[in-house]
Amino acid sequence: MLLLLLLAACPTPSIPDDTPATDCFDTIPNAALEPMDVRVSAVYDGDTIAVDRWIPGPEGDTNIVRLTCVETAEVPDECWGNEAGDWLRERIEGQWVRLVFDQELDCAFGRVCAWIQFEGATLNVDIVRAGQGVLYAYYVDDHTCCDEVRAAEEAAEADGLGGWAACEDFGAIDAW
Repeated sequence: MLLLLLLAACPTPSIPDDTPATDCFDTIPNAALEPMDVRVSAVYDGDTIAVDRWIPGPEGDTNIVRLTCVETAEVPDECWGNEAGDWLRERIEGQWVRLVFDQELDCAFGRVCAWIQFEGATLNVDIVRAGQGVLYAYYVDDHTCCDEVRAAEEAAEADGLGGWAACEDFGAIDAW
């Protein structure tokens, strides 16, 4: 039921008239790969995980996945990096998740980008809404559902959650 509510809240992406409309996290139009269920074998930090299955990526097969449209502080160098990694690790390490791919897979460094769904929620949105990370604007033009991440960031900042309360300049996390 929660998944239905989340899907109903997503705006319909702009797609050609001859293609059926979909909810943004349900089926991504022109996705590079079909969604796949995988087990999370490791959480490296708040925006990067390893999974138990090889995924064809633009730089070759990989099992490293980066959360689409999300940036978290680097561990242990930046404020809130460890906390963001712990937040994600507590939820999904060792668990089965669904990876939903967008049109663009390339996330550099041999990783692929994906939306991560777990227990009816999209963790890319949830981690930002909890104040553990921010919208990574570099990906906005290449991905479908970043508006949901932007709204989550605005709400977390307004509520002073996580890194927004603990770190000076949290919204200016350096990517890589």
